[in-house]
Amino acid sequence: MKKLLITITSTILLFGACDSIFPDALSSPEKIKGYALLKNSDDTLSSPVIEGKFICKTSINPLKNLCKSENYNNKLPVVDFKLSNINNTLYVDKDIEFNSSNVGEIIITKPNVTITLKAPYTDNSLTNIQKIKSITDNTGSVTLIFKGGDYYIESININDENRKPPFKTSKTSFTIQTPNNSRLFVKNFEIKNYKPIPLNISLNENNNNPNALLIYSIDNFNIITKGKVKGNLYLYGYENIYLKANPESLIKGAIHSDKELSDYRVRVEYVKPENMYKLIVCNTLPPMPDEKKNNETLLGIDSNNNGIRDDVEIKILNFKPSICRFRPDAKECNLSHNPAFIAVAFQYARTYQKILNEFDGTKESAYRLERIVNKAVECGFYFEYIKKSIKYVSPGGLTESITYNTKDRKQHYYEYDKQLSSGVFSGTKYFKDYPKQCEFNVRLIEKAMEK
Repeated sequence: MKKLLITITSTILLFGACDSIFPDALSSPEKIKGYALLKNSDDTLSSPVIEGKFICKTSINPLKNLCKSENYNNKLPVVDFKLSNINNTLYVDKDIEFNSSNVGEIIITKPNVTITLKAPYTDNSLTNIQKIKSITDNTGSVTLIFKGGDYYIESININDENRKPPFKTSKTSFTIQTPNNSRLFVKNFEIKNYKPIPLNISLNENNNNPNALLIYSIDNFNIITKGKVKGNLYLYGYENIYLKANPESLIKGAIHSDKELSDYRVRVEYVKPENMYKLIVCNTLPPMPDEKKNNETLLGIDSNNNGIRDDVEIKILNFKPSICRFRPDAKECNLSHNPAFIAVAFQYARTYQKILNEFDGTKESAYRLERIVNKAVECGFYFEYIKKSIKYVSPGGLTESITYNTKDRKQHYYEYDKQLSSGVFSGTKYFKDYPKQCEFNVRLIEKAMEK
């Protein structure tokens, strides 16, 4: 019987594309048009900008951290936009709540309507999603409440075309509220003020946590209003962003466009994000599943569909080696210090899950799967023994023990292991080729470990 278990150690962190975080202040790699106004705690300061560079001018105090985005040209990973497949149109003339994970076209027909959109929310996750075809309002007076989670919306179109006089008797603002942490992925976002009376826009304005609203604009983001734009948000545009509003407008957070950012007198007060995982275009930690439901089947629950059972993923990310009992302040006890462990452990986890999913009792399937296991072993060997990036625990041994944690799962693995008893398996010939067995970007992990 052939089985190689490496016993050494490690700790934890999200890795790969998840290292990308939101840029500071206002930024664009192509051009920033207009006259950007950056605000700090001392004063409101005008800063002319040309070709994506800030020229910070002040006779009082420097702009401190507000000009970090000079020459910023990095991009976040491309979003895997999830389309709604519901084709029905819903006409809304009163307050309503949508709980379904898949919603069609929403058209608001009366002013002063509140629509509550409710993707399943947990404190630890933004991976629960609600797909919406479109939201259209021609009254300029709708309130959208996003309860928490990820929302994929093909179109948000707000204008005041049907706003009827006397205007003062009607609500004059479009409002987005996010009582929990929410991310909006919107292909086309447009707000236009047609009437002579200003249309004010409140984007999470009264929420005390500016990290809570994240808008990822996939194609277009345009706001043109005579009114004020105020809010606590981070806006990321993959295409152009156009903002034109009353100069008393103030956004607390940051704005970035991968292309042109046209900003006409919208002040931005940069607020450093506190919870960086919420500013990432990738899956985050799923909620811990109900133990009984999770253990009813061999495969268990994988709510974010990343090939790793949810409880295994959470235990890997929250694991602390035994050294932490005696030295809780040790570097290895901080989850953000060892991306190599996470990368290798996740590869093992996907591999061991494949055995539960694909082993059919035959030698052929066992041999095929063992070749995948060997890739994880050699990848782990590279980081544990050659690079010495992992200490105090083997990612392979840990992951095996938490994956096969029920009688049925252990029996399934035993049957798989039994089929390997007479097998002969050759590995990669040279140590220098071990990194090629990793299913992740090795160089990216190595760079992260150098920090």
